[in-house]
Amino acid sequence: MKAAVGVLLVTLASSALAAQPLADRLATASAVSFTTWRFATPLGLDSAAVSSVQQLAVPYSFRVAVGSSWSVDATGAISRTSVGLASGQGDARELTALSDVRVRAVGRVFSDRLLATFSANLPIGATGLSAEELDVLRVVAAPALQMPVAGFGTGAGGGAGMAYAWQAGSWSLATGASYEYRGAYQPVEARILGASTTADLQPGGTVRASLAADRLLGEHRFSVLMAVDVFGQDRFDVRVGGLTTRSTYTLGPMVSVAGQLEVASTHFRDARIYFSERSRLPYTGRDGAAVRGSGGSSLEVGAMGSVGRTGRPAPFGSVALHFDSGLASDPSITTAAMTMARVQVGYELPSRRSLFRPSLGLNFGRIDIGEQASAAVGVQLGLSLRGR
Repeated sequence: MKAAVGVLLVTLASSALAAQPLADRLATASAVSFTTWRFATPLGLDSAAVSSVQQLAVPYSFRVAVGSSWSVDATGAISRTSVGLASGQGDARELTALSDVRVRAVGRVFSDRLLATFSANLPIGATGLSAEELDVLRVVAAPALQMPVAGFGTGAGGGAGMAYAWQAGSWSLATGASYEYRGAYQPVEARILGASTTADLQPGGTVRASLAADRLLGEHRFSVLMAVDVFGQDRFDVRVGGLTTRSTYTLGPMVSVAGQLEVASTHFRDARIYFSERSRLPYTGRDGAAVRGSGGSSLEVGAMGSVGRTGRPAPFGSVALHFDSGLASDPSITTAAMTMARVQVGYELPSRRSLFRPSLGLNFGRIDIGEQASAAVGVQLGLSLRGR
C-alpha cells in the first residue's frame, strides 16, 4: 500500500513523465506526430471555410533527479500547422511555432506522505499573432479535435501546490491543493481594416483542489481522481488605432473526474478500462451574470492494453468513444461539439536504455458548430522515444 500512496501523490502533484523511474539521474522523452483532419463539409471560420487541418508536432520532456527526494522536469513542443481552406478561398493558413516551456520541481518534504510542487512557465512560445496566424490557433485550440499541440505562447506564470497521502482501511487516499498565477501577454498583433490592432490579456489566477483514491478489487486495481478548478477574473484590452476597449470575464468553475480499472489477466500484459469526464459551468461577464450557453462538458470512455512479456517487443492498442458538447453561446470551430470514435494500434520496442513506440490512430466523428455540421475523419501517425 505504501507504493500506492506514492503513486497517488505523484498523480496529484506532477506530470506523467515525472512518475517514471530514472535509470541514472536523467530521463528524456521525445516524440514526432503527424495529425490530419478532413471535413466532408467545410466549416465556417468568419469569412473563410476550413476543409482540413494538418499538424507536425515534436513534443519533448526532460527530467532530472535532484538528491534523493526531488526531481525537476521540463516540457515543451515545436509544431508546424496548416489549415486548408475550401476551394477558391486562397492559400492555406500556416504557422510554425514554439510552445512555452513548463518547468516543474516536485519533492517530498518532512515525510514520504507530503509532496510539494513548484512550477514556472517560460514564455518562449509564439504570441503577437497576425490575423491569419490567429485563425490557425482558433482551429488547433478546439478541444473537439484533440490536436497534439493546441496552444503556443501564454505568457510568464508560475504556481505552487501541496499534496498529502494517507491510508483508510483498504483505500489509499491523497488530497492536494495548488495555485497558478499567469502573467499578462499579447496574443494578437495584426492589421484589421487597415488599422493597427493589438490585444492584451491579463488572465486571472487558478485554484485547484483534488482528491485521489486507489484500492484493490480482488486481483484488479481501481483508481479515481476528482478535481475542481476555480478561476479568477480575466481582463482583455483591444486597441484599434488609438481606441482601447476593455472587457472582463470570469470562467466558470470546472469539475473533472477520471477513473480506471487495471484488469489482471493472463492474456494481457497490461489491460485497462477508463473514463474521464469534465464539466465547466457558464462564465460570467462584467456584470456578474452568467452567459447562457457558455457551459459545456466532455466525456471519454475507452480501453487499452498490450500483450507479450514485460521487457520484450509487444503490440498495444486502444479504443475510445469521445463526446464533447461544445459551447452553444459561441458556435465556432474553437468551441465545436464532437461525437467521435478512436482506434489506435502500435508496437513497443524496448531496450535496456529506451522505449520506442510507433503508432497509428484513426478517428471517425461528426463535428457540429451550430448552423453547420460535418463528418470528420482524422489520422495520427506517431513515433515516441523515451529514455530510461
